[in-house]
Amino acid sequence: HPQALKNLGILALDDDRHIEAEEYFRAGLALVNDPDIEAYLGFTLLAQERFAEGWQYYEARLNAKPQKMLPTLADKPEWDGANVDALLVWTEEGIGDVVMFASVLGDMLKQCARMFLVVDRRLHSLFERSFSSNLILYGSYSEVPIDEIDAQVALASCMSRYRKTSEQFSAESDGHLRADEDRSAALRSKLTELAGGRAIVGVSWSSANKETGSDRSIALLQLAAMFNTEDYFLVNLQYGDIASDVCALEGRTTTVHLEHGVDVTQDIDGLAALIEACDLVVSADNSTVHIAGALGVRQIILLPRPCSWRWGAERETSLLYANTALLRQRRRGDWSCLSELPALLAAALR
Repeated sequence: HPQALKNLGILALDDDRHIEAEEYFRAGLALVNDPDIEAYLGFTLLAQERFAEGWQYYEARLNAKPQKMLPTLADKPEWDGANVDALLVWTEEGIGDVVMFASVLGDMLKQCARMFLVVDRRLHSLFERSFSSNLILYGSYSEVPIDEIDAQVALASCMSRYRKTSEQFSAESDGHLRADEDRSAALRSKLTELAGGRAIVGVSWSSANKETGSDRSIALLQLAAMFNTEDYFLVNLQYGDIASDVCALEGRTTTVHLEHGVDVTQDIDGLAALIEACDLVVSADNSTVHIAGALGVRQIILLPRPCSWRWGAERETSLLYANTALLRQRRRGDWSCLSELPALLAAALR
């Protein structure tokens, strides 16, 4: 039964048994054409770093998602990779994934005279600074000059053109995004004075993802306990309402500096500058790690088990971002792996 095979595949995938999951999903697809099963097979293959085939099945996500989750598109042909005058690129993900997939924008911009990218307005300043002037940003589709468009494509779909092998993921150590240098320098100066010779470490500990956020998140109190206050000065990079988390640290030796000049939830350009002002970032798997990785900042990502396909199966460093170490749970829900964090901190700052 295809639904039973899909469920077995999901259970296997949820237990990091990727080969077994693949077998179940392929068996299900042998019985029925199901874009949901195809998308799951894509995730499984991508986690195994079998990118050429994985991206093909990943495309099924567009058919698996409810139509209301996808943008309303103009009646224009899908981009075939040829040079065009005006290309519309649309996004269907949150900020973290958009930043990750933006690694291919530089390649794409070489093939079009103008690119119209519809993306969250909070990313506009950062993207305008980071890419060539033929990238034109919009916050909604109603603003796009539809009549001028030659072709359209989903940003995530373009990974299949430029990231077919593990070798093609080799990112430059300085990343593909550029923070505001003046703002970052001013923040760095302030933080250096406050740190008093200690290493400046940006921390983020929670994910707001509705499906997997609780698995990815860790208590700030538990994370902060891993830092020696004589050696490290912690800076908040966590978005959202963190009042109760910070209150839990009251009376403890370890504290977290809140930079009130940066709204890390709404001011993404300011968050990027703050990240770049740090010596190192330590974060749960959320949008912060994608911004830090895209800037080329050194970081350690704390991963649950199972984790997203983005981080591979068992690798200790990221394929997506240079200067990134991965610290994985050994068992689901067990953050005892944090005992390894002090050694990773020392190695990253050496």
